[in-house]
Amino acid sequence: MTEPIVFQANQSRNVLGSGLMPWVACALLAVQALPYFQHRWVEDESWYSMPAVTLVRTGELRNPAMPATDHESRGDTRPPLMPLSLAAAFRLFGFRVAAARLGEFLAALLTLFVVFAIGRELGDPFAGTLAVLLVASDNFLVLAARTARPEAWVTLCTSCALLLILRSRNRQSWKIAFAAGLAVAAACLFHALGLAWFLGLGLLLVYQERGNIFRSRRAYAYVAAFALAILPFAIWLLGSQEHVTAAKYMYGRSGGGTLVEVFAKEKLRILDFLGVSNQRLHLPFPFPLRLHIAMAIAAAFAVLLRRKPRIFWPLAIVTATYLIWLLRMPNPSSRYYAILAPVFGLAMGFAVTALSGTRWHRTAMAACGLCIVSQVGGMALALNQARKADYVAVTAKLRAAIPAGHTCYGAMTFQFALFDRECHAYDRAAFSYTAEVQKPEYMILGDRVMMNGSGRGDDDFGEVRQQAFAFVGRMGHLSARIDDPFYGDLRIYRITYDQPN
Repeated sequence: MTEPIVFQANQSRNVLGSGLMPWVACALLAVQALPYFQHRWVEDESWYSMPAVTLVRTGELRNPAMPATDHESRGDTRPPLMPLSLAAAFRLFGFRVAAARLGEFLAALLTLFVVFAIGRELGDPFAGTLAVLLVASDNFLVLAARTARPEAWVTLCTSCALLLILRSRNRQSWKIAFAAGLAVAAACLFHALGLAWFLGLGLLLVYQERGNIFRSRRAYAYVAAFALAILPFAIWLLGSQEHVTAAKYMYGRSGGGTLVEVFAKEKLRILDFLGVSNQRLHLPFPFPLRLHIAMAIAAAFAVLLRRKPRIFWPLAIVTATYLIWLLRMPNPSSRYYAILAPVFGLAMGFAVTALSGTRWHRTAMAACGLCIVSQVGGMALALNQARKADYVAVTAKLRAAIPAGHTCYGAMTFQFALFDRECHAYDRAAFSYTAEVQKPEYMILGDRVMMNGSGRGDDDFGEVRQQAFAFVGRMGHLSARIDDPFYGDLRIYRITYDQPN
């Protein structure tokens, strides 16, 4: 009776370790990412999209929503692959939300195949299968797959770089290490967080080569490829004083300050990771709903350290380097955790197989199942909230309320909706500059950010709100109302500047 059972178990394991499973994982990710795909457009998406829109329309790489005094209004010096990829999508499919998000969705899908390949490269396709299912259900990667931000692209590029570094070691190939350098450079050209992976994979090379690191052709090929790929962008940045000044502002910022300030910022990021309800994502309970996921990840690394150090060290080195790098990021966004989703998934997958044959194996499998099911459930909650945020419908109403050829003023969120109007955001402009210099013909007031802040509990735009409403009380009249359950009770005012102050 024993032999058939063993045969069936092995057969099931072979099926789960087959190349079919990444396709199953793709279906799992798509089921979560595609519903309401054009809903819930947020400020950052306009921030990334507007330079791409301007590039397509005028050939200039800049953000027209910023005031003329802002560096981004004259030239966007952020890593170029994000605006270039968006511009390509807009040329092919038009200025639509779906076009802006299509590349990120495809990048997330491709990441699943790379994660499975890493599992095979490390000698355990079954662990790779568990990893891709965990990655496909990761809340942050799913959000990245439906958001016009660079995290999905960075995740794909860094996963490719990790795969290539591991493969270059197994095959002792400097050519594959060169390809790894190109992949991590591509990550940097999507977002500066790619630098953390360049350093992390460099430390992994040091760990692999140890005393031979200065004689390693792999190490030199990796660094050379990275430098060659970054060089054109560096030359462009240094090509004009305007770019240099803007780059100093863009890259000179950090999350610095006192230790108290740094840890306060990281506390916000960690609370988001743990699933604590906040202004931006209202959850039904104040309990950290993702605490079990964090505990499972920590337990997985502990199991690997004890039972599979060969797997532990590559994953731990890149994870630790990335988390330390996050300390200097001025933006406390938890979305950056999406870039670690493949590493976390691999750690959990290999921890399960490391416990095979022990009394903890079933518990580990159950923990993975709980993480997958609970995260899919969490996305169902997020999608239910996204259902109320119909950006396409709000776009149509805004475009009807503000005629073409007229200038306007409003939240960064609405800049993409009004891409062909001269529209300025209030995020970086003093209201006095708006009233005296920009002089918009229409003002969109009352949106959720203006009224409630940017989602961290602070009333970030209280002063702008007070000044703007006082101004329209003197100089404008209400021309349209758009009451939206997500974006706010919008009031569009037509401004007449020939009235006395």
